[in-house]
Amino acid sequence: MDEIIIHNLNFNPMLLWHEKLINAVTIVNGIISEIKKPQKARLPWYRFWIYDQETLIHSANVSLLTILIAREMGYQGKNLEEVALGALLHDLGKLEVPKSILNKPGKLTEDEYEVIKKHPQYGMELIKPFCLSKMIQQPIIQHHERWNGKGYPHGLKKEEIHPNAQIVAVADVLAALIEDRSYRQGMGVMGAMEIIAAGKAKEFSPIIVDQLLKVFTPVTH
Repeated sequence: MDEIIIHNLNFNPMLLWHEKLINAVTIVNGIISEIKKPQKARLPWYRFWIYDQETLIHSANVSLLTILIAREMGYQGKNLEEVALGALLHDLGKLEVPKSILNKPGKLTEDEYEVIKKHPQYGMELIKPFCLSKMIQQPIIQHHERWNGKGYPHGLKKEEIHPNAQIVAVADVLAALIEDRSYRQGMGVMGAMEIIAAGKAKEFSPIIVDQLLKVFTPVTH
């Protein structure tokens, strides 16, 4: 899985040897190993291998980036593992979205977008049998909420959004920008960071954006 994560993120090569990145990959791989244990094997995250590998890879990348941000903010131990697992599961609900919509290369219709917008609720339904903590659940339901209240599904704003979800929201967008997809090539880290920075205190928590900038300063400067 570490090979998949690194090869599908359009990082500056210098970052591939960054100690923080290597440690984050180790944590993600540890969480994935836990998911594979018999008592948790029914958790449907691995269905993405069959259904849509791009979404599975994206989920692993978001978890990786979430760890880099969260550690900068002082997360450690159980708190770090829970936010990372929430990030890994954030798009689980896309298993319920038709592949014709999920992988459509062009612009979505209004009706198609409404289907996509339901994936946070779908994800919450899928995890119900597993009694996951609120710290893990919040990124699943809230990762598309926005600092200015213009996100979905509940239009939460600012501190109404759980801190873990604030982190995953930024990691989710960054990963989407720098990943290669079947229909387009990912952009470089610097260009993606400029887009994230432009959304500071608008779409994204200013604290989270500042922490992200600290993580990537060695790459962008």
